[in-house]
Amino acid sequence: MLFILFLTGFISLGYEVLWVRILSTYGLSTSQAFALIVAGFLLGFSIGSFLVSRTIDHRHDLESWFSGVCILTALSGALVLFLFRKFETLTLLLEQSLSVGYLNASMALAFVVSLIPAVFMGILFPLGLRIYAHDVQQIGAKAGKILFSNTAGCVLGSLLTGFVLIPFAGMWNTTLILVNLSLLIALVLLLRVRDVSRTRWAALLLVGVLANLLVFSDSKTFHKEVNGLRVVYYAEGLSGTVSVLGNDQYRGVFVDGQNVSGTDPVLLADSKMLAHLPLLLADDPRAALTVGFGTGTTSGSMLLHDVAVDAVEIEEKIIEAAPLFSAVNRRSYADPDLNLVLDDARNYIGAVDQDFDVIVTDVTNLKYKRNPYLYTREYFEIMQDALTEDGIAAAWLPLGGLSFEDLRILIATFDRVYPHTTVWYFTQYPTHFVIAVGTPQRTQVDLGGLAQKMNELNNVRADLKTIKVDDAYEVASMLLLGEQDVDNMVAGEPIHTDDHPILEFSDMDQYGMIDVEPNLKRLLGYQTEDLGQYFTGSDRQRSILKRYFAEYQREHRRSIRRYERAPRPEVD
Repeated sequence: MLFILFLTGFISLGYEVLWVRILSTYGLSTSQAFALIVAGFLLGFSIGSFLVSRTIDHRHDLESWFSGVCILTALSGALVLFLFRKFETLTLLLEQSLSVGYLNASMALAFVVSLIPAVFMGILFPLGLRIYAHDVQQIGAKAGKILFSNTAGCVLGSLLTGFVLIPFAGMWNTTLILVNLSLLIALVLLLRVRDVSRTRWAALLLVGVLANLLVFSDSKTFHKEVNGLRVVYYAEGLSGTVSVLGNDQYRGVFVDGQNVSGTDPVLLADSKMLAHLPLLLADDPRAALTVGFGTGTTSGSMLLHDVAVDAVEIEEKIIEAAPLFSAVNRRSYADPDLNLVLDDARNYIGAVDQDFDVIVTDVTNLKYKRNPYLYTREYFEIMQDALTEDGIAAAWLPLGGLSFEDLRILIATFDRVYPHTTVWYFTQYPTHFVIAVGTPQRTQVDLGGLAQKMNELNNVRADLKTIKVDDAYEVASMLLLGEQDVDNMVAGEPIHTDDHPILEFSDMDQYGMIDVEPNLKRLLGYQTEDLGQYFTGSDRQRSILKRYFAEYQREHRRSIRRYERAPRPEVD
């Protein structure tokens, strides 16, 4: 019985790790979702233990009962696997029937899916304790042994599932391994029991056959479904599930359901400007570092500046998918000047024995897994310590999917570490991001020098033309807020820290939203400085730049007006 309860602990925590991981592929990778799933498990364990406590001391067929619950545990595991393949469809149905948001509907479904199988698992521990203990003699010692055995199984189950079973067997097959472990326990106990009913043997056989028929499923993947896109690549890595979806016009890389990069014009502008802008502003850069490899486009664009580039990526499967984006990343993954580092960004930047002229942070949703900790004050300080004396820091900041208050907190945190902070926005077409740039001194860009640098670096100029950036004026006119504008906007704002990660938990109602115009309008409201003062050059150059600023500001405001006049969907 000690070994059997070791296995039930292994199965229970194996399921928990597995289901948290599967559900993260459907956008449930937030701290709130994780807490809710764990709460579902623990509540299920509690309910199961309470239910069995009412009759456990009055029954004598305990081993037969234990085997029956193991069969139900196996059945529930197989049913959950089936439900996960329909998770997005079920979530949409729940959203429509209950008139709740998609995130709330998905978290409610995740809670229920976690709760019900956990009820059966919760029955097994007290039942196993009762079988093992027999009576009250040495109950303390026996309870201690049972708890030790079960907990050891829980520890090993979580470790092996996360580090061995999922990477090598896959999430689908890992589920079937855990299902069959429950069936094996049921079989062993039935063989020990006399006069087992045919019904119990039939149930074991039926569940075993039905569950293992899932081996022959034509689809064993868990990824976000996007209309018109097919799966080009799929892999389950140690830290995330990576899929590449695409068609003849578009190809994008998704990590746990998050579209982190792709080949459409907006995402290419995102990747390329994050490389070009800080490197064009830097004075004779020699070494640059980018956090997050994605499609490899940012790294590829950085290499065009004739600098040594380090790219830090935590998930190996993202790097493995890079050749699928050779059309946009210039085969950066195979370039000898790229040092592709598989590591956690904070660990690497804090430990690397090298100073960089430019460091950029390029991650996605602020609430996804460990992303919030790449935007805290402490992280920006780690970046600052790894920069040269004249080094430049740049960070991708989302313009949609968060409130303006949260955007101010985000910029305030960056500005607290880099007091000379400016905010830049891509001008050629509407995009969903801004770039915060931190410099050691006041930003001062020589227009003639910027143009000369672009002309000397032919590959850089050609790369910028692919996103419709034709000259130095178009780069310079991307400046949206000057240093004083930023200081005025963030005055008195709290900041996002390791100890108080505000942005990880706020504004969940905007999770997944993409509207950027409301926040762009608020940013423009803080634009009071003469942005031309951040640039030097001849009177003619400054006059041309002034016209560019005026043209793009008019276009930004026209875009905002079009958004405000567009019909809004009615909310019941």
